[in-house]
Amino acid sequence: MKEINVSFSSTPDGGIINNSSNQPLTKKSNSQKEQSGGAFEGLKHMNLERYAADISGAENNSTQPKFLATPLNKVQGGSNPIEIKAKALMEFIKTASPKEKNEALRKFFDDDLITTTKNVRFLLESGAAPLIEEFAKENPKNFSLLIADPKAYEKMLPETTALVLNDAYNSRIVKIVNGMSEESLRNVVPLISKRLLALFREDIEFAARVLSISAPLDRKKIFDQLDFNTAKLIKKRMPLQQADFCIIDDLPKADRTIFFNNALEQISELHSSDRHVPLKRIAIDIGLLPEADRSCAFNSILAQSLELPLEARPTLLRILATRICCLPEGADRTLAFNRLLAQTHELSFDDCSHLLDKLTASVSSLRSADVRSAFESVLERTNKLPPKFRRVPLSNLAYNINQLQEADRTSAFKLVLDQTRDVPAYIWGTTPLFPLASSIRLLPRTFRKTAFDRVLQQSIKLPLEADRAAVTASLEANKESIIPRETTGRLLGLNRNLLQYTLSFLSNDEKDVLPDVKNKRLSRSLNNAGLEAIQKSDVISFKAEYLMKSMTSEDELYFGRPIKQKDADALLKFFRENLVETEVKDLPKLLKCFEGGKHKSRIRNYMIRALLESGQTSVVNEMAKTNPKEFSELAIDFSDFKKMEPKSSALVLNEMRFGDIRKHLSDLNRARYVHSTEIMKSLNQTALTGAFESGLEYGWREFSQYIFYGKNSSERDEIFKLLPPETVEKIKNKSPHLR
Repeated sequence: MKEINVSFSSTPDGGIINNSSNQPLTKKSNSQKEQSGGAFEGLKHMNLERYAADISGAENNSTQPKFLATPLNKVQGGSNPIEIKAKALMEFIKTASPKEKNEALRKFFDDDLITTTKNVRFLLESGAAPLIEEFAKENPKNFSLLIADPKAYEKMLPETTALVLNDAYNSRIVKIVNGMSEESLRNVVPLISKRLLALFREDIEFAARVLSISAPLDRKKIFDQLDFNTAKLIKKRMPLQQADFCIIDDLPKADRTIFFNNALEQISELHSSDRHVPLKRIAIDIGLLPEADRSCAFNSILAQSLELPLEARPTLLRILATRICCLPEGADRTLAFNRLLAQTHELSFDDCSHLLDKLTASVSSLRSADVRSAFESVLERTNKLPPKFRRVPLSNLAYNINQLQEADRTSAFKLVLDQTRDVPAYIWGTTPLFPLASSIRLLPRTFRKTAFDRVLQQSIKLPLEADRAAVTASLEANKESIIPRETTGRLLGLNRNLLQYTLSFLSNDEKDVLPDVKNKRLSRSLNNAGLEAIQKSDVISFKAEYLMKSMTSEDELYFGRPIKQKDADALLKFFRENLVETEVKDLPKLLKCFEGGKHKSRIRNYMIRALLESGQTSVVNEMAKTNPKEFSELAIDFSDFKKMEPKSSALVLNEMRFGDIRKHLSDLNRARYVHSTEIMKSLNQTALTGAFESGLEYGWREFSQYIFYGKNSSERDEIFKLLPPETVEKIKNKSPHLR
């Protein structure tokens, strides 16, 4: 299309003059237009004639859009008809309804002349930018197709530009973004990050350019959303100082410090409220720097953390506490520890508690000469917290008593134990008494028994005191009510958990002592601590678990290896002797004490066997009917099923895997168990069919021999009736003699 350059100016009476011919342009009739011949051919081609006619005759022409009815004397200045029309439109949309505004905007931008690059720039520079903004907001898709000039988008608000780009085609986004200045693009990228992700995966070079000029925080957010391989390819094409500061492990060690310092400098340019996210991320990478540069990096991050808002500091300080172990050994670690400890005074009680917890964990990384003073400093700071906020740091202090010299452990144990007296005990939560009990074995031998008794005494006292208010309130609400036994057991639940820790003390002490001697010693300790209030079933569970631990090593417990026969017999004997005195209604609860853990499942196996051998068959049957799924997970064999009711056995077998059902049915039939057919009849069809299908696939000859051996045709037909026809057909095809 050939471009025609025509200039215009306005006349005093409101007309438009063509400066090249000084002819006033007024609205003409059709006959006049025809007489003028080709004088307006160029103007028609560029639609200027219509604009001139519309503007000059707007007051008398009711068919034109409403915004053209604005009197020209209300439109100030303007040497270009587009500018005049634009200002008239701006005046109109101030009072127009949304529908009228939309229609007027659409008609205004319907013309190719308006949407040329030159005129869009003119509108943006001449004060008509709000029109462009309005049209872009109302029709972002059309706007992206009409306007491709990056400079036009630079003059628009970042939010409007983002709205258009989010709705544009990929090729148009690339063209516009590549032509925008760095400053404009930096404001737009975070607003279109989701739209850019797909483009970045397709065009790595485009991604590298965009991200290299983005703000560090925006770059970090985008990298977090990209998959690892795409992010890695992009970073290889970015300048080192502009690459994402979150990952430095792929860089050569010689470049890491430069990269880290540049990233830290970029972060320092951010607003203080935006720094905490990137600071937390680069703090994690301190350990990847050369050892000589780590202390400087640590101190720089700590210095910037002090400029953050108070609510944004705690997480960063906790991360720094975990990085103390990465610093060079010696004075650097101690100095970092003390600087972080000093920050606890400015934090809230809860944040202070968790920071002290992390600092306690780092005590082990300090040089031996500084461990005691660091431990005491944390303990002193913890003591200044309200009781309910001491629980977390005190628990970690108790775990770290082993980091002290043996001569210092007794005093540390006493100090921690004294501070736990005011700490509320949570029935199902943690308490510093747990780790204190497990650390008894680390104390000097002469103090262990005293420490053991003190922990036990406090374990009885604290839960009851902590829950006394709740119990009293419930009693006052109903004077005639009493505390049920279940409530008492719940309140004493803490003791059961605690004793699991204290058992580790006895099981590691004097390994040459026989288990039964240890058992008596445990009983004496329980009685001395005043634990006779605990139910009989709880005491049995304590003793059984302790006995199991004393018989096997940790590896045997972990890998589930079978214990020696003499130890198994001892465990069976223990249950036979102790279960006689236990009430039948408490036996299911006792089984529940051994839930979870391989060694606990094995204890349950011996307990079930002891119940069956001692004649408590009805109890076992009831437990099997009530909890068949849990019962099926026990390592019981066919000899146990022989002592149970057929229906109870079937309920348990229904919950097992098909292969296990097949094995148990084979064993029961091989042992000529008289009720084996009755068990099969009681199984659900899915379990029975699965067992036979498993038998057909694995070891059918042996399985069929045990199942059908010695059975006449009528007995075999009874079994076949329990199975689907297709399974029966498979069996007969596999063993023709069964037809």
